Amino acid sequence: MAITNYEGEREATVHDSSSYGKKIIEFMELRDYSLVKDSDTDGIFQDKVFRRPNFDGEKETYVEIKYTNLSLSDKDFLAGFGKYFIMYMESSTKFYFKLFARNLKNFTKWKSIFDDVSNKYDEVKKFRTSIKESLSEDLKNKFNSFEMRDFKAFVGQIEIIKIGYEKLIQKITDLKENKKFNKNENYLTEKQKLVYQKEKIFSNLVKVGTLPKIYVYNLSQGLEPTFWNSKDINKFITYKEKAISINPLPNDIIKKYCLGNTPEYKDIDNMGLDDEERLNLRKRVTELFIISKGENTNYTFNRNFNCLYVIYEKVTSSPLKMKGKEGHKRRMVARPYFKDKKLNFVTHRALKFRVTDFDGELFIIFNFFRLFTKDGREIIEGESAKRLNYGFRPTNSSNLQEHSVLDFLITLLDLKTKTLNHQNFIATKSLELESPCKASEIELFDESPNYELMDESEDEE
Repeated sequence: MAITNYEGEREATVHDSSSYGKKIIEFMELRDYSLVKDSDTDGIFQDKVFRRPNFDGEKETYVEIKYTNLSLSDKDFLAGFGKYFIMYMESSTKFYFKLFARNLKNFTKWKSIFDDVSNKYDEVKKFRTSIKESLSEDLKNKFNSFEMRDFKAFVGQIEIIKIGYEKLIQKITDLKENKKFNKNENYLTEKQKLVYQKEKIFSNLVKVGTLPKIYVYNLSQGLEPTFWNSKDINKFITYKEKAISINPLPNDIIKKYCLGNTPEYKDIDNMGLDDEERLNLRKRVTELFIISKGENTNYTFNRNFNCLYVIYEKVTSSPLKMKGKEGHKRRMVARPYFKDKKLNFVTHRALKFRVTDFDGELFIIFNFFRLFTKDGREIIEGESAKRLNYGFRPTNSSNLQEHSVLDFLITLLDLKTKTLNHQNFIATKSLELESPCKASEIELFDESPNYELMDESEDEE
């Protein structure tokens, strides 16, 4: 998820949408994209379709171009956005999506939906409702068949670029001069930094093996809106008027949401589902399993941020460390920072995950990031979190170091440990690749040296 504002000056109005669209194509091609389809000549719904095979393989990038003062209340835009979402969900090969706009009306509102730091769950939810109200009945039914988490995931991969014609010309000129994304230039300049020695590359992909059996309850009635903001949402998923859980549901949950108290204990493969239904349910059960394992160990799951993190109860002046598993030593999971001898904020090593499929197999994509809380529990959001994050200096890092931290956080989930209710779940270690060469040096980003905070380096014990 990203939203970029290249504007700052008054935009000239002597240009038209056709000229703007041609310059967008030129801008994209200078960034190593190739135009493969165009609505002007191919009569397709998408404005432009690009590919960038050197980076994205066969995955396409859909581009929507708006030479207007685009508003989030524009009915045509909302209906079009809804169609893109439906296309995304029904496509077997997911696409990237970029929106270029000359101007975005009420830019702060756009940021509250699309900015990767400033976005707010409630604003995304309102945006989804506005889209639904703008769709025709047949498309509305399709739109409603997908859940909020699907919509939030789609919004999360979108890039919004606010850029006027004059600024676009400037960016194109800069790209031509510095050849920053010229693949031939990159091959020439990077080659001398390579050492032709084999190197292991540790990925952030974990392959899913056998899924656990599930407990299937009959839902007693439609879920109240308050359910979606309650902790109960992490106990089960809903599917075709059923409540599906990894563990037997507690009695209070059964009384609130279910008919009867005796569930069916089923294997997903024996539920009479077609291939697509079974695959989607397997993904959702895997997500539920990870949340369940996390909350049974040391993690807390936050749905708004879609992440797992360890709460630091009764914060002291020392970092919170946890004993590692599967060969890992004790490591830091949270660190407090003080100002004038009072707690200022706490940083946490938080774990994000996403379940995807490839050729019928399921994989969990894990990433870790720095999360900020006020007191070890309450998450800091928006601009305050962004300012704190910018205060930490960049550090030298290698694939091995990054993997070590990530693997430590993953092993805390105990995904491979069998329990009474998780007898048959199997997850491999992170997938490993081998490269025929490696970089001879580590390069840092060129960032401002004016940091007020210490970095988050820590030692194992």
